[in-house]
Amino acid sequence: MSNLFQKIMIDDIDMPVMPDIAMKVFSMLDAGHFSLMEFENTILEDQNLTISILKIANAPIYKTGKSANTLSDAIMVIGLDNLLALVSIISLTKEMSGKYLDPELMRHSIAVSSASALLAQKIKGLKKEEALVAGLIHDIGKTVLSVNANEQYKTIKSRAKKEGRPFIEIEDDLLGFNHCNIGSILAKKWKFPKIYEYVIKNHHENKVKRRSITDGTLSYEDLLCYAVRVADHVALDADVGVIKPFEMRLSDLMKVLDIDKTTYDEIKKELGPLK
Repeated sequence: MSNLFQKIMIDDIDMPVMPDIAMKVFSMLDAGHFSLMEFENTILEDQNLTISILKIANAPIYKTGKSANTLSDAIMVIGLDNLLALVSIISLTKEMSGKYLDPELMRHSIAVSSASALLAQKIKGLKKEEALVAGLIHDIGKTVLSVNANEQYKTIKSRAKKEGRPFIEIEDDLLGFNHCNIGSILAKKWKFPKIYEYVIKNHHENKVKRRSITDGTLSYEDLLCYAVRVADHVALDADVGVIKPFEMRLSDLMKVLDIDKTTYDEIKKELGPLK
C-alpha cells in the first residue's frame, strides 16, 4: 500500500476516467459556443442521468415556486457552471453500481449535498447550486480508494465505525495519505472548477479562518468549504454515515458562517428521511 499514492500521482493506476457523457458535457462547456438544445440533447442520451438531474433540480432546497418539468428547466435551475461536476459524479456512481459502490457512502454524500445547499440559503453570498455540487463530490476520493484498495477501504471503514475515529485519521495511519489527497488529484484530472478541487482537498482541515476585521469578508473558497464541513457534521449527527460526528471546530465554523443552533437542528431534521 505504500506505493499506492505514488502510482496515483504518476497516473499508473485504475483511476476512474471521466465518463463519456461527462466528457461530452465538458467539451461543450470548454468550447463555450453551443445551444441549450444541443446541450440538452447530449444529456438526454443518458436516461438515468436525465432523471437524476430532474430530481435534483426539483429538490425542496430550491423552492423556486414552480417545478422543473423539462431538462432545459433543470439545467437553468442548476446552472451550467455547476453541471460538469454534477454530471461527472452521477455518471461515475452509475458506472460503479454493482461493483464497489458503497451505499452508505452514497447516502452520506447525498445528505451532505442537501445539508450544504440548505446551509447556503442561510449564508450570505454563498450559491446553493455550488454548495449542492460541493457537498455531493466532497468524498469522491473514497470512491477511488474503494476501487483500487477495496479490502483496505473496508478495513478503514470498519475501524472508523468500531473505534469511533475519523475515517481520514485511520487512512493516514494505515496508508500515509487520505481521500482528500486522492480526490484532489481526481478533480485535477477531470478538470473540475478550481473551487471544487479546493473543497475536496481541504474539507477536513482543522483550521478555521476568521472573517476580515475590516470588511467582514471571507474568501469564497473558504466560505464554501466551511459550509461543507458543517454539512458533513450535520449528516453524521443525523446518523447518515458510518461514524460519529468528529468536527472539532464546529462552534468556530458556525460562528464564522453566522449559523445558529436552531438552523443547525432544522437542517438535521430535514436529513432524517435520508437514513
